[in-house]
Amino acid sequence: MVMQGGVAATEPLRPIPNIGTSVSFTGTSRYKTVWDETVTTVVSNRSTLREKDMTRIVPVPCRETMEGVFFEFLVLHNIDDILLFHASPTGILGYDRNAQSNVSDYIWFEEIKGEYKLRRAWYECPVNRRHCTRRQLAGLEVDVCGGPLVRHLLPLGPLDEFVMVSEEMAVLLQQLAPRKMALERAKINVNQSEVRNVRVWGWQFLGRARIWPHRIEGGSNACPFCGAPNVFCEGCTDAKMQCPQCEKPGIFVHENEWGGAGDKRIVYGDSVSSMLDGQWWDGSDLLQVFSMYAYRRYASRRFITWLLRMGAGLFLARPVMLCLDGMSETQRRWLRELEKPLEPGVCQPAPRRLRR
Repeated sequence: MVMQGGVAATEPLRPIPNIGTSVSFTGTSRYKTVWDETVTTVVSNRSTLREKDMTRIVPVPCRETMEGVFFEFLVLHNIDDILLFHASPTGILGYDRNAQSNVSDYIWFEEIKGEYKLRRAWYECPVNRRHCTRRQLAGLEVDVCGGPLVRHLLPLGPLDEFVMVSEEMAVLLQQLAPRKMALERAKINVNQSEVRNVRVWGWQFLGRARIWPHRIEGGSNACPFCGAPNVFCEGCTDAKMQCPQCEKPGIFVHENEWGGAGDKRIVYGDSVSSMLDGQWWDGSDLLQVFSMYAYRRYASRRFITWLLRMGAGLFLARPVMLCLDGMSETQRRWLRELEKPLEPGVCQPAPRRLRR
């Protein structure tokens, strides 16, 4: 059941607003929300690019696409975190129920540095089978600061593979039981927050997809400083943060930061994170895709709708393109099933403890 304007509604889920709309939610009870839509003005800092002067990464042509089925899912500390990302903050902004509170009122985490344990890894690149395209980690350990408020969704870092969730949110996720996700209770090393007995969980997306294939245009697939070959993988968009031969960092640059004709670095745009290849999709609502240095998270539109109904935040969901070329009939049937809302028994009393 959804609350619209304070009145209970039993009709189907209200569609997610058009791209460019910011949606704020204020809770009327534990699981019911009131919709309040306001248009957000989007300002892009992208300058005019002279394509003939650059070596750039471009997507392979795609005949059939669909937008708004999946969204790149970014969990934020505060609204200003949007500025950390190159792309314009176009999409759906989900506020939590304490949206008017100061950022300093929430608990936050300091990750204990060290290597995670690799629980499972998938090597599915069609070009180089040594490239890890998905992975499940274990051994999450954090220090806790701040408080006294606890959000449903709490970031470790802008692109960290774990999303920290409250115990209440972890229960809701277990009740929903979407395919291909993992929950692991975080070990609290030091609790310096105003919340006693902090119980938080690390949440990972594990569904399969990949970025639509890209290629190098206007130059060669080589280090711009020494000419070492194959610094970019056209199969999975894996890229080298520094040249393996001359060890110079900064082989690649986002188009917003390209310096012009004298800048020989390889230019990439938002397409390396905003075009998914439907041929590799396994039907899951929650996807993990490696591209350009990072394991990125993607969620289906219906899952984003569910999060908004739960009053979870703070997150930015940016729409991405799904390329349909080569999808099987089974995958197209899964695509039609994504139109059905997620409707578990989330309004029932939550269990006292999570399943171990």
